[in-house]
Amino acid sequence: MDDDKALRELIRDYQKSINTGDAQKYSALYTDDAIWMPPNSPNRIGRTEILKTQSATFAKFTTNTELTPTEVRLLSDQWGLVLCSSRGRVTPRGEGNAVEFAYSIVFLMAREPDRSWLIACQMWNQKPKEVGK
Repeated sequence: MDDDKALRELIRDYQKSINTGDAQKYSALYTDDAIWMPPNSPNRIGRTEILKTQSATFAKFTTNTELTPTEVRLLSDQWGLVLCSSRGRVTPRGEGNAVEFAYSIVFLMAREPDRSWLIACQMWNQKPKEVGK
């Protein structure tokens, strides 16, 4: 599989793990020492911290999201960059209303010794609501 296709496949796996609420599969997409930088929250360092945080999130909410890669770039043999836009809806498992969201996401991907790709760093920010929507 070529690198572009492999990086896009990783994004599809990421999206599927979020939409199914599978924190184990989600965290397995990250390197052991990954940096996870959500908006308005503390950074998480490492797969274990990401798993802990995402497990708690999936216990409280269901998510339906669609990621669209807007740029996929091989930076070197060991590093890739994927920029995505994301739109979706988060719904509380208990009471409360669903909330729609839109994000821009930057993924720095690292090639593993087996030549597969994992997420080494993820940063995202909330896109402002469009006027009139």
